[in-house]
Amino acid sequence: MKLNIAVTTAQVDTARKPEIGLESDVYFAPENCILRGVLTATGAATGSYVSAGGTDIPTAGRNVVVRVNSPKCIGVGGAMAVTFNVTLEGALTDTAVATFDLPAWSGAGSLNMFPIGVCADLIPATVGNVGKKITAIGTLVSVANMTVGNEFQLYTTPLDADFIKIDATTTKGGAFNLPEPVPIADGRNPAAYMKLGRGTIEKLTVGFRDRGYMEQLNRFNGSQGTCRIDIVKDGFVTAQRLVYSGWFVRCSTERGDGDDVVEAKAEGSYEQFLVGYMRAA
Repeated sequence: MKLNIAVTTAQVDTARKPEIGLESDVYFAPENCILRGVLTATGAATGSYVSAGGTDIPTAGRNVVVRVNSPKCIGVGGAMAVTFNVTLEGALTDTAVATFDLPAWSGAGSLNMFPIGVCADLIPATVGNVGKKITAIGTLVSVANMTVGNEFQLYTTPLDADFIKIDATTTKGGAFNLPEPVPIADGRNPAAYMKLGRGTIEKLTVGFRDRGYMEQLNRFNGSQGTCRIDIVKDGFVTAQRLVYSGWFVRCSTERGDGDDVVEAKAEGSYEQFLVGYMRAA
């Protein structure tokens, strides 16, 4: 699964319209996004990368995304970019680049500042390899246009084919796990200073019209995996992709009387959120 959302210039106006509830499609895959390492910018064009260790990427390969993990991630000059040596399916070697394109359409495109959770795909540099999956992440080659302290996480994501669409959904969404402001008192001022501390545990909730225990999210009750919410404006332009990884599916169903539609709800905590944003070409 990739998180770069490609739209044409002609589709930008449609993609920027306010969202309505029926424009979000829900998918679930019984596999987590896996943290592969952390990159920290030590200068405008220098950085350090530390592998998270753990199990190897599956032999079939996975897409890799680079996620903003610092509360004030700012680029200097042009678009921020990171380049890695990678191994691709078929035992090919290449470099791969993730670029945080400046969204000029957003009204703040010149600010070159990105929020926590926003992601860019790590794309093989050789044209013929663009569609290939990554089987191993090697050394950091370079970073560009960084501010010292910018931090990024590298995650592998589940395969597109492993996501199952959840139909007949009603409510869907949840707050992001973000750092919580910590007030520091001084004299009579209870918040003379504010700092970012540890965040709170949030929950993702997906409501749906129950079709049976072996259907929809009921089928995954008690399991952990990745929930994906695609925002499709006017039915044809995908404008944003929200991903909640490490989500524990915990379903419950309320049954009324008479002609009431039976409603179910899957609610549980998750480990990480990732956001894919649109890029106009």
